[in-house]
Amino acid sequence: MKKIFIISFTLFVSMPLFAQDSISVFGSMVKYLRPDSSQWKIVQNGIDKQSGNYILMFTHNPIKDSLDKESVPSMTIVCAQVPDSMDIMKYSIWKRTQFRFKINRVIGADTKDISYPNSIGYEGEYISEAAHKILVGHFRRNLAGVQVVCDAEDGVYNIIESDMRLFLKSITLEDQ
Repeated sequence: MKKIFIISFTLFVSMPLFAQDSISVFGSMVKYLRPDSSQWKIVQNGIDKQSGNYILMFTHNPIKDSLDKESVPSMTIVCAQVPDSMDIMKYSIWKRTQFRFKINRVIGADTKDISYPNSIGYEGEYISEAAHKILVGHFRRNLAGVQVVCDAEDGVYNIIESDMRLFLKSITLEDQ
């Protein structure tokens, strides 16, 4: 019995500290695993007055890359009300025209990178002041269109890639 407890406790403390959470938007419940609060902080949570979109953004504590430059990765859920007639492909095309990046690989439920079936995602990159690697997911249900963007500078991406993949894979939508 003592062995089982020790093994169970060891597994528990070695797992990333993620907890399930949800937000209610446009007739849908968006569920996600909330990242470890000792590393990821909520910096925005609510309706953006300019766009009318619901935005939930987490930023990671600064990470130094190999050149000793600090970088702050982010994971963002953006929820918008969209017409019921807009399917996942039209929604994804629309969102990609607003945020351009180079697509390196298409991901989804079939690649097991995303768990929600009415979705499509991308591994990509873009250059701002530095090279960035991103994971982007688009999800649809009822009147909710959801875009998830996990973004990190190339020099620190490998450090937090597993957090970002877990976050993206955790996204599901249900009726409210």
